Amino acid sequence: MLLSFRVANHRSLRAEQQLSLTPGDGLDGSIDAGYEVVPVAGVFGPNASGKSNVIDALIYMRDLVRGSLRQSEPDAGIRRYPFALDTVVRDEPSTYVVDLLLGGVRYTYGLAVDDTQVVEEWMYRYSERKKCTIFHRKLDVYTYGEKSRPSMSRVAEITAPNVLYLSVAARSRQELVQPVHEWFDGVLDRGPEGIRPPGGALSGDSRRHAPP
Repeated sequence: MLLSFRVANHRSLRAEQQLSLTPGDGLDGSIDAGYEVVPVAGVFGPNASGKSNVIDALIYMRDLVRGSLRQSEPDAGIRRYPFALDTVVRDEPSTYVVDLLLGGVRYTYGLAVDDTQVVEEWMYRYSERKKCTIFHRKLDVYTYGEKSRPSMSRVAEITAPNVLYLSVAARSRQELVQPVHEWFDGVLDRGPEGIRPPGGALSGDSRRHAPP
């Protein structure tokens, strides 16, 4: 179950934007109290204000999680769609974060990518009102929580710079990451084709391949 989605530097979304499915603040750390999630959420605003790009960004994140291991070529970079009207922002990483409630447990998974590599990637699990690190990656430096298995460090050794650690860890059957990866397997499978990023979210120079 999706609690919230945050995105920055994606198409027309320059600063961080959040789609929240919890009333009010929602994600206040009160893990044991449970979450009230709204059954329907609306995104509204003027034409060309970026409404569809919020869903586009979630689809992009899903495609990256599901496809980075299969389709990324070595040293080919990452295809992305940064905000193009500011040359400074265009060169900054694009960031995508989901907060999920899966089997009664809350997870946060996020990633930041630029044109060449995964700049940062992290996953947290919340239990007994505490945030527990499953893994945190910053470029090629990885850290793990006390409950993470030693085999997770071996996954990092075979993860290329332009491939998500989550994708490799799920293929390696790391149990701690499986719930989140399985959620991405099912999200937005019936999403509108008209806003699906052309050619997927994988290798290539975004500025060369992105549509006008």
